[in-house]
Amino acid sequence: MPIEGEIKINVVGKSGMVETVSITSTRPLHITQLFKDKSIETVADLINTLYHLCNTAHRFSYFRLLDNSGVISLSKNEISAYQLLLDLETIREHCFSISTKWRHVADNSIDANIVKLLTTLKEINTTLFTGSDPLSLMDKELQAFSSVDKLIVKLENQIELLLIGDQSEDVYPFVDYDSLNNWLQKSDSQSAIFLNSLKENNLGDVEAFHLPDLNLKSVGRLMQNTGFIKQPTYQNTVYESTPYSRQSNHKLIKQLFSIYGNGL
Repeated sequence: MPIEGEIKINVVGKSGMVETVSITSTRPLHITQLFKDKSIETVADLINTLYHLCNTAHRFSYFRLLDNSGVISLSKNEISAYQLLLDLETIREHCFSISTKWRHVADNSIDANIVKLLTTLKEINTTLFTGSDPLSLMDKELQAFSSVDKLIVKLENQIELLLIGDQSEDVYPFVDYDSLNNWLQKSDSQSAIFLNSLKENNLGDVEAFHLPDLNLKSVGRLMQNTGFIKQPTYQNTVYESTPYSRQSNHKLIKQLFSIYGNGL
C-alpha cells in the first residue's frame, strides 16, 4: 500500500444501470516518515501541503508541540488567535459544505451569501495577522482582538442569513422540534428546502453509533495500531465522531431522532 493511502470505488452495473456502489478508503500511513531529519520550517511547509483540508488544525497542533518543547514561545494572545483561526476554518468548511451540498441537484447557481461569508473570513484573517501567513514560522504581527470585533458581528449576520434566512430573528435558536418546524414551514433558504426534502422523503435514516468517551491512553494505543489508522474502528464497531455525536443529547436532536431516526 502506498504511503498516501488508497481510495477504492467498486461499481456494480447491470443492463446499463448502476446497481451498487461501495467506497473504501485508508488514511495516510506512516506519513511522519516524511518529517524525519527535516528542519522545523520544512516540516511546517510539508504539513501545509499534506493536510490541505484540515490545514489549520494540523499546523496549530504543530505550533503547540514546538511551544511545549521550548523551540518557540507562544503568548496567550497568540494561542487565542490561532484558536480563533481554527474556529473560523471550521465555520468555513461547514458553511461551504452546506451551501454546495444542501441544494437541489439541478440547481448549479452560486449562492452570493457564501461568497460574502468567505470574503469576511479572509478579511478577519488578514486583519488579525499582518505581514505574513499567520500559520507560518515567519515573523508576524498580531493585532488587537478589538480590530476584528465588527468583522465578527458581520460574520455572525452572514452565517444566519446563509443558513437560516431572513427570518433568523423570529425563529432562531432552535430549542425544540416546534421551533425547527416553524422555521421549515416559513423559510425559503437552501437549508430549509433541503431539510424539508429529507423530512418529506424520510431520507438518511441509517444505523449509526456514537463514539463513547475515550481517555488519552486509549487513544494513544489506538494511534499506534496500523489497522486502526487504515480504517478506524473501536471495539470492532464503526462509530460516529462528528458534531452530530457531540450534540446527540440536545433536546432537539433527541426529539428528531424519536421521529425520524438518524435521518433529519
